[in-house]
Amino acid sequence: MLEFTQFLADYTIEIAVTLGVLVLLGAIAALWMRYLRNTADKRRNLKIIRDLGTQYLHDVLVPDGVDGFVAIDFLILTPGGIVVIDMQNYNGLLFGGERTENWTQMLGFRGYKFTNPLPANRLRIQAIKMAVPGVPVAGRVVFSSNGRFPKGIPDGVSMLGTLKDDMMPLMKNGEVPSTLQKAWEVLLSKVREPIRA
Repeated sequence: MLEFTQFLADYTIEIAVTLGVLVLLGAIAALWMRYLRNTADKRRNLKIIRDLGTQYLHDVLVPDGVDGFVAIDFLILTPGGIVVIDMQNYNGLLFGGERTENWTQMLGFRGYKFTNPLPANRLRIQAIKMAVPGVPVAGRVVFSSNGRFPKGIPDGVSMLGTLKDDMMPLMKNGEVPSTLQKAWEVLLSKVREPIRA
């Protein structure tokens, strides 16, 4: 027994350091896996968005018409018009309605409120309509596949997996009309890249 006690006394620091290194390596591996998963999700989202139209813009600022700018996740040029996409990434069960001020995210038995994203999407649509008048503009709030709406998806909302089907009416023919292409070029001249810190 005395030899074991002496062994522990001699090697306590080494054991603690080894355990600390193992815990640190485990934490780094978990963070790395999370980073890889998020990167893969972003690439998959970008591919789905890119396949919806002939051209797209990502993370841009558009004049709001009152000396400011609105941030837009995606703008897509389709044969049927310009589409404003707001991406949302909420896990769990989601509850909300078109006219409800706050929506709810349920994670287990805990509920978390978040602001209805549809009014903000309508403001972004309005900004595009002011930037390029006379052009058809539509919008969608798109939720990733990490969440689901068990009581039904509100109008104006799509899940990432159904976005292409939801936008099919805007992609009716494969050609973008020249008037729409010219409006897109005008829009390109008005957008700005956000300032990154």
